[in-house]
Amino acid sequence: ALRTPALTHEAQRCLVDAPGKLVALVGVQDLVVVDTPDALLIASRERAQDVGQIVKQLEKLKRSDLL
Repeated sequence: ALRTPALTHEAQRCLVDAPGKLVALVGVQDLVVVDTPDALLIASRERAQDVGQIVKQLEKLKRSDLL
């Protein structure tokens, strides 16, 4: 699902949400790409539930500005 204009070449089953940016995907599959004003997340679709581990690291580093 492409929520953002994207150019793809041999890319499959990727989720892209990057408002205001053109995203190009080449030869990748099963990725989640989410861009916000202050952070960029790229994760394997099958491991997207592990984003919580990154949240825990940010909390440990007291980076609430990124949460």
